[in-house]
Amino acid sequence: MAERYAPRARFHRSEKHFPQDPEAFRRISRFRESNPWPTPDRGWFEPGGSAPGRFEEGDSWGPGYESAPWSSIDAESRRPYRAGAFDPSTARNRRPRDANNFRGGSHGIFLERREVGEDEFRAPDHPQVIEAPVFIDSHVHQGETGRYVRLLYWFWFELNWYRVLYTHEGDWEHVTWIWDEKAFVDGDAPGWAFFAQHNGGEGRVWSDLVFSDAAGLHPDIFVNPAGHPAHPTADDAGDYVHSLDTWRDVRQLRWVHGEPWRDFAGAWGAVGSSTHTTGPLGPAFKRSSDNVRIRWIGGRRHAVVPKWWNR
Repeated sequence: MAERYAPRARFHRSEKHFPQDPEAFRRISRFRESNPWPTPDRGWFEPGGSAPGRFEEGDSWGPGYESAPWSSIDAESRRPYRAGAFDPSTARNRRPRDANNFRGGSHGIFLERREVGEDEFRAPDHPQVIEAPVFIDSHVHQGETGRYVRLLYWFWFELNWYRVLYTHEGDWEHVTWIWDEKAFVDGDAPGWAFFAQHNGGEGRVWSDLVFSDAAGLHPDIFVNPAGHPAHPTADDAGDYVHSLDTWRDVRQLRWVHGEPWRDFAGAWGAVGSSTHTTGPLGPAFKRSSDNVRIRWIGGRRHAVVPKWWNR
């Protein structure tokens, strides 16, 4: 079903930060612990061989401080749960400046990328077919009007550029397809779609979407360059010249819960002055899917999100 109804993500000609494999971000990042002042931050040092990794004070880069393996990062993420079960979907996290952090404030763990060249992620001047993995997650939910299956498509970007006060390293964005449980079991098309947009989103009935194919299987997603919110339409659709056809190579469709980074409970990016300028949590820790609802509006069911939702 994930392949059959996979979307086409379209990107504006001005886009500078395309979807990537998170592994590419890890390779240019260092793993660090953030501490409240005056306690200094610490960097993870992995000496290699049989010697164990450890946090060390300082601001060092270079061999041993970059490209910490996911096994070390995930083990540190799970450390507070060593006495009990660890489930990212319900666990408190270790992201600095996050309301659901174990310690609160600036204390936590994060990945911080090294400086990259200005043109390293710049979009080409000609239309381009983007190749990048898309990560799938699914949930069955008992809603107000029945049971629903929700399928999420997650995209990873190395930078979120959205005004000065909201720009930050790292960006996980998604769209959600929603089925009645019976329709999903029968192999029918989704009934609704939800497009995540910063701290909210937009719901649409499936038949109202713009499709990239005559069969009506692959909806278009218009990804705005100002922070990567997803939209079902765009007034300047002709300027969205770059595309990622997520169904073309099924090897690029991957399950979130099969990825080595699933249990990373920290920030995917440097710590900023607020939660809005700090790197985000990964998909397994976000509560996005639990807040999309199907409700009757004007005699028709729609995918909506409460105004209080904070991703």
